[in-house]
Amino acid sequence: MNGSPASLITISLGLGGQTLPLQVRSATVTFDPKAPGSVTNGTIAGVLATNELIAGLQSVAGSISTSLCSGSAFNSIAQQIQQGSDIIVDPTSGAVSNKPGTACNAISIGLGFEGVEIAVPTAADVAGPTPVAPSPCGDQ
Repeated sequence: MNGSPASLITISLGLGGQTLPLQVRSATVTFDPKAPGSVTNGTIAGVLATNELIAGLQSVAGSISTSLCSGSAFNSIAQQIQQGSDIIVDPTSGAVSNKPGTACNAISIGLGFEGVEIAVPTAADVAGPTPVAPSPCGDQ
């Protein structure tokens, strides 16, 4: 590994026509070059602020099932996510720690990937933002 962690990397996941942004703090990206134009053993690691993850999931939950738009079903999922918090992230500086006696407010994340270049990118290849489908939950 070379370099230091990035303060923030945003990864957008498509879910039922909605976009779930994952704000990965203290992010580290590693990979092994396999051959020109390809990588293997890729990892994006860092932490997600628990409350941001829950808010993001709540905004797309209705795309999974409208029963998650309100009520106890989503609240139960949110509580389980909250209980998965295993690290502390400072909301102002983004610094990560595991200070004893302090409640954890973030979740460790690690995403694996491999990649192959399919063509040399050009300005014409860059797509604009994908239109977002209306939320089945409305503006709750």
